[in-house]
Amino acid sequence: MGMRWLVGFWFLWLQVAAATSVREAGLDEMLRNSELVFRGQVSGSEIRDDGPRPYTRVTFRVEAIIKGDYDGDTLSLDFAGAPARGLRVDEMRYPQPGERGIYFVESLRRRQANPLYGWSQGHFRIVVRNGRAVVVGGDGKPVVAVTGSPKGENGARWALSRGVPKGVRTESRAWDRGLTPVQFEDLLRQRLEALQP
Repeated sequence: MGMRWLVGFWFLWLQVAAATSVREAGLDEMLRNSELVFRGQVSGSEIRDDGPRPYTRVTFRVEAIIKGDYDGDTLSLDFAGAPARGLRVDEMRYPQPGERGIYFVESLRRRQANPLYGWSQGHFRIVVRNGRAVVVGGDGKPVVAVTGSPKGENGARWALSRGVPKGVRTESRAWDRGLTPVQFEDLLRQRLEALQP
């Protein structure tokens, strides 16, 4: 009886761990498969109760479109859970009011737990340090390079996300060498152009 309980417990734990784990994506994959990539600022956040469960609607002021077609000045995206009510989803990083960033939106039409591609992998914040704006990955470290060659991703290995997609290199405390938003956006646009058939 004790052994069955232990096996059942471990099986349940593995299911929960797998449910909140996110596969590591590649930058090229994200650029190809995101419907919209934009730079913007979070202008507001509210809890909504008009679905089967409460969720958080985050509204962005759109500053620049890097990929995709979107004509509006604002964009609202829905994230599962409502942290203000204690309803958090594991591994979910909710964009915060006032935050600026570069966001990879997987789909504008399909409702998902997290609309950003690869969850935190598609969520790059813009942080100002010592008067200099720097792009920061989902691991909280400054982005210092975009690596690899376009079309070079083959998805050879499956790995869990560390918050940053393959093809983006981050380094601790590299605030003086971190990419500015303009530098990062230019690299993304070059990468997109190189991925075109």
